[in-house]
Amino acid sequence: MGSLRLWSPRSSAPAAPRIVTVDTGVQRTQVNLDALPTELDGSVVVDLPADYTDVVTIRVDTTDDVRTAAGVPVPAGIAEVWVQDPAGARIGALPAANDEPVTLACGQGPRLHAGGRVVDTEITATRRELIEGQALSAEPCDDSPVPLEAGPGEISVDPGPAFTVDTVGLVVVDPDAEETTTDPGTILGGAPQVTRAVGTGRWDASRRELVVPAAPRERVLVVPESVTPAWQARLVAEDGSELPEPRPVTVDGWKQGWVLPPTDTATTLVLTVPLDGPYRAALLTGPVALLLVLLLFLARGRRDHAGERTAAWRTNGPAAVVATAAFGFAVAGPAGVGVFAGLTAAALVASRYLGAGRARTLLVAGAAVGIVAGATLLARAPWPDPLGYAGDEWGPQVATVAGLVCAGLAATWPSAGRPRGARRGASQRWDGTSTNA
Repeated sequence: MGSLRLWSPRSSAPAAPRIVTVDTGVQRTQVNLDALPTELDGSVVVDLPADYTDVVTIRVDTTDDVRTAAGVPVPAGIAEVWVQDPAGARIGALPAANDEPVTLACGQGPRLHAGGRVVDTEITATRRELIEGQALSAEPCDDSPVPLEAGPGEISVDPGPAFTVDTVGLVVVDPDAEETTTDPGTILGGAPQVTRAVGTGRWDASRRELVVPAAPRERVLVVPESVTPAWQARLVAEDGSELPEPRPVTVDGWKQGWVLPPTDTATTLVLTVPLDGPYRAALLTGPVALLLVLLLFLARGRRDHAGERTAAWRTNGPAAVVATAAFGFAVAGPAGVGVFAGLTAAALVASRYLGAGRARTLLVAGAAVGIVAGATLLARAPWPDPLGYAGDEWGPQVATVAGLVCAGLAATWPSAGRPRGARRGASQRWDGTSTNA
């Protein structure tokens, strides 16, 4: 043997290996797969000193950090391994079992959520199709139609731990028809188009490199993730020169798509998030600010300022109130202005009968209650949820906006003032307290 050819999983699970150790029984070699060039078929070639052996052991030392929804680490996996001679030819023929059918029974495939109903699916494919990560069709276990209400609706798919979803095709059926047809004319959006997988050279959270073969015409490269303007794409030729920038498009209403120009040679599509660095740097401002506060506390003077008169912090009240109202309108539109008006009126009534200080205390409490209530209602059905996103409902939005408006009013509300009926100069302490002359 002279080399190994390895294919990593094309899906996020199982976790793709990054550093492996190859043991031939005579010598042991540790290899960083990220440092190896990626072939057009998505594989990497691990060159080894020529040797004769009967057993080759591959140990995965480091993998991608992939976890389930419960936070459990996903085990490592290798899609396929070829043992090659020093000339690069495969040793041994492809196993005949690769054409053997594999069936995933109902409940083992993806689960479709539509119209308040959960539809289990089943998948039948060959071992070769599963190993190469080819696109597979999942058929519903129950052929009965799923009624959908008129108007906008939400269709979601739970792909499970072994698959990712590329396309969902909805077939319109006649409830009075005896048989259901699936010809292209009955599929919403038309029949699914033939796709071809591309090689992945690098796939990180903020940088991805995809090896695209040459083509004489334009084509669309699809990434089955939600569209976001954060991703920027550029096309690089084999010699490192920049090609015309790909044009972003939306595929199937939600997936990222990039229109690639025709090329004579293979190219590399580089996807990056330019704001990833500043975003991560901004996350450090919290610990840095806490450290500065701690340093200022430790470096304070020895003079004890207890008992000294402090100057009250004053703000431009009318300007701050107008800014709070504008904020409410920017966040929630007319509803935000309505919430601002209602809370302002309530605060004025509280100031008239309880005093400005107690009214400000109530505003501070309202800010805390509103923010916590909004977060609690949102946690009931976060995004994405098969039964609907709670953030689109009135409850979390009104509670959160009310909390933010209370915070804005509390920042500008006077902390002193007499309630209605109180005499000038009279004490406003609770009954039972005493004051020394």
